[in-house]
Amino acid sequence: MIELQLLGAWAAERIGRIRAESGDDAGFSTLEWVAIAGVVIVAAIVVATILMNKAKDGANSVNVQ
Repeated sequence: MIELQLLGAWAAERIGRIRAESGDDAGFSTLEWVAIAGVVIVAAIVVATILMNKAKDGANSVNVQ
């Protein structure tokens, strides 16, 4: 857990430093886009897994005899 907190603090500091250096707060930095893409990909994997499990359960409950 401490490693995740350290990573979060480092990422927040790095984003702040990039914003301070660029002087433009209107746009997203590359790190923010990567983080958003990572969250979307993880969410898609979770949804796909849930749907696949539901489909398997439905297929297994079909009586073929």
